[in-house]
Amino acid sequence: MVCGQFQELVVMGAPGSYYWTGTVKVYNLTSSTFYNPNKEEVDSHRYSYLGYAVTAGHFSSPNFIDVAAGAPQHSGGGKVYIFRIDGGSLVKIFQASGKMMGSYFGSSLCAVDLNRDGLSDLLVGAPMHSTLRDEGQVSVYLSKGNGVMEQAELLNGDDAYNAHFGECITAIGDIDDDGYQGKCLSTKSLCFQV
Repeated sequence: MVCGQFQELVVMGAPGSYYWTGTVKVYNLTSSTFYNPNKEEVDSHRYSYLGYAVTAGHFSSPNFIDVAAGAPQHSGGGKVYIFRIDGGSLVKIFQASGKMMGSYFGSSLCAVDLNRDGLSDLLVGAPMHSTLRDEGQVSVYLSKGNGVMEQAELLNGDDAYNAHFGECITAIGDIDDDGYQGKCLSTKSLCFQV
């Protein structure tokens, strides 16, 4: 559940719906309203698994909540979308595609303000990204506001064979009192705090 400016939202992914095309739904507890993606804007196809991972954050403005959803099987390489709640639907304001076939780009997502600008930045996991075998990778997108996201860096963990780095990503708060949010990026058996 996400609480924002005078509203409580429940963000749900449904990757198996519509013959595994998948979808994302947002339920506003305050107004008892469902929001769905505008299907014309989402180029998903069967077996995309849209909604496999979902998160919410302030990607376009500190005053509004937006929703990010991953589709790790989209065109084989994976895709991530950011939607803005607009009227009765979710309108796509950003999308990014994975660069490697089978990387599962978008299977884990984390919204966190990395640079203390009041906007949520997005971490996107691709745990099957491979040099030799499924070492994994995390893409870092910094928000510039109004749905503009800039890919800032690629994180590769320790490049261990079959590590699945980025399989799970979470924001852990400012644990060292430096004023910046911490992140935890995991492999199958380890967790890295960065």
